[in-house]
Amino acid sequence: MTQRVKVAEAGERIYNLSAFDADNLRAIRPTNGGKYFYVGDLDLAAQRQYLADVEQHGIAYLVLSYNVVIAWVTRNNIRRVPDVRYSPTTSKHQNIVRREWAEHL
Repeated sequence: MTQRVKVAEAGERIYNLSAFDADNLRAIRPTNGGKYFYVGDLDLAAQRQYLADVEQHGIAYLVLSYNVVIAWVTRNNIRRVPDVRYSPTTSKHQNIVRREWAEHL
């Protein structure tokens, strides 16, 4: 079950790779290896990286902002936060992920 939290509490969940829902920021553990998630808002290089990770490793954890994939963790613990520019709110969400995963990026 996904825990409902405030955005200010999302960092700890992201650090621990826990599923949560914080309004427009959420994280899930996909059961399909990440195959069927829309990544069209990522730039072409990030789309290719995501699809390669899906095929080679599978996706264990996804972070979404407004239902757009902004970060992921492969099943072998590779963490990615593509350098893609979005709205100020989504950029804030990306920075939360970067801060929590700084030791892994």
